[in-house]
Amino acid sequence: YGKLYYRVLAIDEQNGIRQYSDVSELMLRYNYDDDANAMIYPNPVNADLTIELFDNQYQEVEVQLYAPTGRLVKTYPIDGTQKRHQLSFDNLSAGTYFLRLIYDNGDVDTFKVFKN
Repeated sequence: YGKLYYRVLAIDEQNGIRQYSDVSELMLRYNYDDDANAMIYPNPVNADLTIELFDNQYQEVEVQLYAPTGRLVKTYPIDGTQKRHQLSFDNLSAGTYFLRLIYDNGDVDTFKVFKN
């Protein structure tokens, strides 16, 4: 999962001209719910978890991190117009956590995160 960058090489065999296309970006969403608005990586995480939003259509996204017992560990807003955000797991114990992203349009994504 994640982003794949590619370009195409076109070769004119008669004239020997080689030309590359512009670089394009493709988002691979393998093992993600097709309705998800974001992806997270790496999982399991050691230090920083990256939250990457698929679209820049949100003004604000609330991040909620829960321990397996249901206790709220962290909560804060992030700017939804930025595609990539870092969430520090440095001060957290090893184990399983649940990350909830609440978008300003009412959508909610929940991810299971493993901390090494």
